[in-house]
Amino acid sequence: MFRYRSLLNLLLIICFISYNLVEASPSGASIRPLSEQKEQVIQLFKQKKYAKACKQLEVVMPLLTRKLDRLEMQFLQAYCKFYIKQYEESSNLFHNFVEQNPAALKREEAVFMRGYSLSFKEMDVHLDQTVTHTAIDYLEAYIADYPSGCYLDKAMQALQTLQERLMKKSLHVAHIYFRLGLYRAAMVVLENFKRTYPASFLAEAVDRLWLESKQKLAKTA
Repeated sequence: MFRYRSLLNLLLIICFISYNLVEASPSGASIRPLSEQKEQVIQLFKQKKYAKACKQLEVVMPLLTRKLDRLEMQFLQAYCKFYIKQYEESSNLFHNFVEQNPAALKREEAVFMRGYSLSFKEMDVHLDQTVTHTAIDYLEAYIADYPSGCYLDKAMQALQTLQERLMKKSLHVAHIYFRLGLYRAAMVVLENFKRTYPASFLAEAVDRLWLESKQKLAKTA
C-alpha cells in the first residue's frame, strides 16, 4: 500500500511540474512543433506585429539547429528590431548576418540595412558621433560592393543626411572654441570644414565665423 501511495505521489508531482512548464512557456510555445512556432513568427511579421514577433523569436531562436532556419529567423529578427526603432540592435543583427554568411542570398540587402538602420539612430550634435561614423562606413561599404545595387539611391540619401549631421557637429565645435576665446583653434576647425565639405549648405555660416575668429585673434595679438 505504501509503495502504491509513493507512486501516486510521484505521478502527481510529475503532472504538477509539466503543467507549470506549459504555463510558463509563452502560448505553450515549448510544446508546439517548431515549424508552427516559426510560422507564427512569419505571420506576426506579415501582420506588422513586430514587437510580438520579436518576443516570439526570443523563444524560437535557441531551438533552431538548421543553419537555413537560423538565417531566415535572424533576418526577420533584424527587421523587427528596425521597425520597433531599436536601430543599433537591428544594425548589429544585420552585420552578424553578413559576417557569418558571406554567400547568403540576401547579403546585399543585409549589407545595406546594417548601415541604413544605424542612420536612423538620432544623435545630438553635442554628443560623440561614433555611431554616425559607423553608419557612414557601412553605407560606403555597400556602395563599394554594389555600385549598381538595388538600394543605391536610399544609401546615397542616408549618407547625405549623415554627412550633414557631421557638418553641424564640426560647426558646433568651432563655436565652442570661439566662445572659449580659442580663436586659432576655431579657425583650424573651420578651415578643415571647408576642405572636407566645399559645397556645404553651412558654407556662409562657416565663412562668417572664420572671419569673426580672425578679427578676434588680431585684437588679442
